[in-house]
Amino acid sequence: MKGEFALFKVGRNEICPCGSGKKFKRCCGEEDKVLLFPSEGVLIEEFVEVKRLFFRYLQSIENTLNPQIQRAGFEYGIDPEQCVSWMGFFFEWFAFNHPIKEEMTIFNLFIKDNLPHFSDRVIKQLELWPQSYISIYTYIETLNNGNFLLEDCFTRDVLEVNPSAIKDDIDGLLVLRLLPMGKSYDIFHGYVTLPIEAIDKVITTFEDAKSHKVGRDKDWKKFLMNQGAFVVSLIIDLLKDVHDFHDYDDEDEYHHLPPYEQFLIKRFLQKPQKPLQGKSPLEACLTPGFDKKLDKFIQNVGNGKYDDGDRGLLLSDHIDYIIEVLEGSLHELKDLVETSLVDDSYKEEALFAIEKMIGEYYPFEINGALILFSGYCNRYQPIIKKRGSWASALEYLVSSNQATGSYYTQKEISQKYDVSATTLSKNLNLLVDGSMEVIENLYMEDMEDLEDPYPEILTPTPGNGRRVTEVYMNQVHKQLQNKNFQSIDELNEYMQTLMKNGIPEASSEDLSNEEKAQDLIYKAWEKSRSKDRIRLAKEALKIHSNCVDAYVLLAVEEATSFTDKEKMYLEALERGRMVLGENYFNENIGHFWLMTETRPYMRAKMGFALLLWKEGNLEQATKHFKEMLELNPNDNQGARYILLPIYMQLDKLKEARELINSYEDGSPQWTYNTALYNFKVKGGKKDAKAWLKDALEENHFIPYYLLGFNVIPKKLPEFFQMGSKEEAIVYANNALDAWENTKGALDWLLSVIN
Repeated sequence: MKGEFALFKVGRNEICPCGSGKKFKRCCGEEDKVLLFPSEGVLIEEFVEVKRLFFRYLQSIENTLNPQIQRAGFEYGIDPEQCVSWMGFFFEWFAFNHPIKEEMTIFNLFIKDNLPHFSDRVIKQLELWPQSYISIYTYIETLNNGNFLLEDCFTRDVLEVNPSAIKDDIDGLLVLRLLPMGKSYDIFHGYVTLPIEAIDKVITTFEDAKSHKVGRDKDWKKFLMNQGAFVVSLIIDLLKDVHDFHDYDDEDEYHHLPPYEQFLIKRFLQKPQKPLQGKSPLEACLTPGFDKKLDKFIQNVGNGKYDDGDRGLLLSDHIDYIIEVLEGSLHELKDLVETSLVDDSYKEEALFAIEKMIGEYYPFEINGALILFSGYCNRYQPIIKKRGSWASALEYLVSSNQATGSYYTQKEISQKYDVSATTLSKNLNLLVDGSMEVIENLYMEDMEDLEDPYPEILTPTPGNGRRVTEVYMNQVHKQLQNKNFQSIDELNEYMQTLMKNGIPEASSEDLSNEEKAQDLIYKAWEKSRSKDRIRLAKEALKIHSNCVDAYVLLAVEEATSFTDKEKMYLEALERGRMVLGENYFNENIGHFWLMTETRPYMRAKMGFALLLWKEGNLEQATKHFKEMLELNPNDNQGARYILLPIYMQLDKLKEARELINSYEDGSPQWTYNTALYNFKVKGGKKDAKAWLKDALEENHFIPYYLLGFNVIPKKLPEFFQMGSKEEAIVYANNALDAWENTKGALDWLLSVIN
């Protein structure tokens, strides 16, 4: 037994030496017999081998997992770049805690596949590894055996840690995950350090987060274990500021000032002041000729002259914030309108909004609303039917800020602008959803260079990336309606950095039955088993019988015959029209999908159109695809990619030409379809051949599937990258009939590739 096994005399109430973490009498000591246990060194060697095998396993599936990891990271507001490396903290959480297949995590699957290779004593403790968590530790001392003692900053647990992966010169805070290995612990993969001076900020940040997430009645260990992804997001944010920790008390206060203190400061800045000839600082900053007087006044504020003037708030401590909110002028706002908007009708509406808001709100708040408005107008070109219809929505965005000190209801603002509250609400939703749509598109563009390809296969239910975005958009709506944004500037920043900011989850008590049902659908979309999705859809209908997405999900998952599927889709479409109302269709045609409340109806429309198309009812399918494009010309669902081949299959060349001219689409699918159209019209002449050669450069796999050299699989890929085999499969599935029904088209294609 030298160095390998040792004879232990273990008390029945002591921890079992096998490493299970249980008492001896409940573990190996259940039978009254002499037991030999491996020495600590041998046991650690076995665990190290398990880690090595697990690392190899992670490396082998890294590329396959990246899309799922990025989607999960997006859900928790974490930048995709922080998610894709298996050496990162988010990957650690994903590997141990995020179910990916039949409710099993990557680690569970690894253990299942490798179970025969591990001894019983190792398996007992491996069962504890998923209960590990990432935390922040401080170094206490080095023991005689060379191990370190580390103290958890939050739980205050002191653990003995093998020193193999830690440098001797520990002079900071250690961020890591510790895995039990016998009597001691070892680091899962690696660690990062934070300056010891950051300890107060670290504790404060985590305490605020814990209170916000779970309340103060839950212990630290449960928080760190159950909120692992959230903990990772906190750590990532802390690491971004690692160089500022030594002097973090001097950071820009604008981002850290509580809303109530913002309110008190802004209320002071709205009071008339004698040094400013009876004007408030807010008025003075917008009045020409007051620059010197305002500068002198701000200097006195910084010197503490007004510190006792407002509930004991030390205004001098927040002088940087005061300077920031007073920065800007009427001239600069008008200049922003002139340079950021092209159409005169948009400029007039923006100037009208400035006229109504000036003097009551701060320049930087108005500036944020104008940036939002210009981004929306330049992308979606709305038609302004009545003056004030959009300006009112902009003021409500600014007014809904908790810290402005000038809150108005939608009704009050609509009266101020002489527009209906319905118009204000509709345009408000369009502004927010439009901004979120831009974020969604930017996110998908970012994904183009990653392993997770961004184009999504035509389907009546959304892919995971878009599911997450829609949930976020609805959460933004909820936050806006509850007036929880701290400022218009923060709202603007939030829109632009969605993946980096978390949104508080709404309490179930605050949700309507419609919202509760929709939340069940969101959960159903994430389930891997069909029976779970069906169960949740039926639960949603019990809560809200008009839940359109529930009917769509049942049509996809439960209905087996064409008749049953048709019945479900027609029910979904009927209830969708009823929920939205006929007037809604008339008023919002052209804006569907942009407003999240329309998406269930549009998904039902897509599902029914696809069903008709697959059944061979091309005329009826065409009708629905065409209506989808009328409701949503932006075609976020990709209806045009099937409608165009159908037009050519039916020899509706005029309609095909009009559709081609309606979109500036440079995708390989569109280029191949345009080549086929030109062949139908002109034969294999120069123009058609030029289009086909461009198409071949964009995706050279497509001809092999169209010509039958490669078989189109029955199960289509869920996502694809431009230029990939997956894209070729999808295009061939959508357009093969159009090519086959065009006399000579496939022979022409073969001659060109040869």
